[in-house]
Amino acid sequence: MTHMNPQRATWETRDDSTDPMTEIRSAVEGLTSTVETRLAAIEGTVNEVRSRQDRAETVSRRPGASQEQRQDNDIEVRAFSTYLRSGREALGADEIRSLHISDGTAGGFLAPSQFSAELLKNVVEVSPIRALATVTAITGSELILPKMTGTSTAQWVSETGTRPNSEPTFGQVSIVPAEAAVYIDISRRLLEDAGVNVEAEVSAMLATEFSRLEGAAFTAGDGVGKPRGIVVHPDLPVLVNGHATNLNPDKLIALMYGVKPAYRSRGAWLMNGSTIAAVRSLKSSTSGEYMFKESLADGVPATLLGRPVYEVADLGDVASGNLPILFGDWATGYRVVDKAGLSILSDPYSQATNGLVRLHARRRVGGELVMPEAVMALKMAVS
Repeated sequence: MTHMNPQRATWETRDDSTDPMTEIRSAVEGLTSTVETRLAAIEGTVNEVRSRQDRAETVSRRPGASQEQRQDNDIEVRAFSTYLRSGREALGADEIRSLHISDGTAGGFLAPSQFSAELLKNVVEVSPIRALATVTAITGSELILPKMTGTSTAQWVSETGTRPNSEPTFGQVSIVPAEAAVYIDISRRLLEDAGVNVEAEVSAMLATEFSRLEGAAFTAGDGVGKPRGIVVHPDLPVLVNGHATNLNPDKLIALMYGVKPAYRSRGAWLMNGSTIAAVRSLKSSTSGEYMFKESLADGVPATLLGRPVYEVADLGDVASGNLPILFGDWATGYRVVDKAGLSILSDPYSQATNGLVRLHARRRVGGELVMPEAVMALKMAVS
C-alpha cells in the first residue's frame, strides 16, 4: 500500500506485514529513554545549584569570613565585578546567564543583591527618612494602598428607637515609582587594578548621588516625576508656633501631644542641623530643665521630650513661613516604594579617549505621606 509522508514530501512504500504492537513498544521505549535522560540532566543541574548554595552558606557562616570572601564564592557577584571592570565583552556565557537583565529599554544588568544591599545601607546613613519609613519593593508599575476615609458612627438608642445606618467609606493611595538616574566616570586604570575593591568604590559614589536625590524628594518633592515629600503634602497637620522666628518650647510639647497616642509612642523628631542647635538651648517653662538630651551611647540618637531626634538636612531652617520641625510615626505615616533594583550599564566606549569608563545607574523610587494623621509639623508663623 502506498502512503504520503508529509515531512519528506515524497511517496514511500510501507510494508503492512510489520507488527503494529512492535512499533508501539519501540516508540514507548524510545520515549521512556528520552524522558529518563532529560530527568537525569535536570537532577544534575539541581544538585549543582544546591551544592553552590551549600558552599556559599558554609563560607558565610565561617567565623571571621569577610564580605569579600563570601562574594568570591558567588558567581553572580564575580560576574558583576568583571562587567564593571571590563564591560560585557569580557563576560563568558555562564557569567552572562548568572546576571539579571535590567527591565526597560536602557539595557544593562541589575546589580547583585549583595551590591544593592550595601548601596541601600549607605543611603540610609545619609537619608534617615528611608530608614524610618516603611519601604516596600514591588514588581508592578505602582503600589495601591486601600485607605479608610470614613468610619461607622454608633449612637445610643432607646429600646424601641430607630437604629442609625452608617457605613464606612474607603479610598486608595497610589504610589508610582519615578526614575532616578546618574552616570559616573571611572578611571580605566582604577578598574583594572585588582587591588582596588571597585564594587565598594562604585557603591559609595552612587550612594552619595542617590541619597542626595532621595533625601530632597522625600522631604519636599512635588510628586511630578519624583516622590512627593512630607512638607508639601496638602493634608499634613500643622501647628503654628506663635512667633515667626523664635521657637516656643511650649509649642513643641503641644506638637508632640497633638499626635494620637498610638502614633506618639512610636514617634520621632525630624529637623536639620541648625534647628537642632536652636532646640538644644530650649528649657521647659515649668521645670527649667533642658528639653534636649544628648545621646548616651554610640548609635543611639539624642532625644527631645523623650523621643529620638534625627537630622534631615533638607528640612528648612527656623525662619518665617517654614516648617522646620516634624514629629510623628514615620513607619506608619510615610511609605517608600522601590521598583526592581539598581541597574548598571557599563559604557567603555564613549569616554575611551579620556581613559575613562562611564557607568550609567538607574533606580525607580516612589514616596508618599500615606497616613497624615500619624505626623505633625511646626510652622514658624504668628497665627
